[in-house]
Amino acid sequence: MLLREWIVTAFVVGFLLSITIIAKLSEEASIAAIQSESKRARVVVTLKGAVKKPGDYSCEPGTPLKELLKRAGISPAADRKKVALKKVIYTSQTIEIPEKKRVLPRGKKISLEEK
Repeated sequence: MLLREWIVTAFVVGFLLSITIIAKLSEEASIAAIQSESKRARVVVTLKGAVKKPGDYSCEPGTPLKELLKRAGISPAADRKKVALKKVIYTSQTIEIPEKKRVLPRGKKISLEEK
């Protein structure tokens, strides 16, 4: 009977020990997943030119340029035909938003002299 009790006791202790180890490993995996999610890769895009608030904007890879321009505010002077609003940002970069070219009416001359 003594041997039988030892075997049952060893089985129960081994079972409880394995459950404890599995729970600890699961907890560590959960913590690692949370930490990696909080450290998602970010890219920095510098917007210049015809924007109301030029500067650096941080975003996740895969963000459309249109979203960054909403944050920066596109200027009324921007040449929207030359802006690829559907462009998707994957890397850090500098983007210059072009301004519309000003065309003078025919016959109008520019004076460089101050009045």
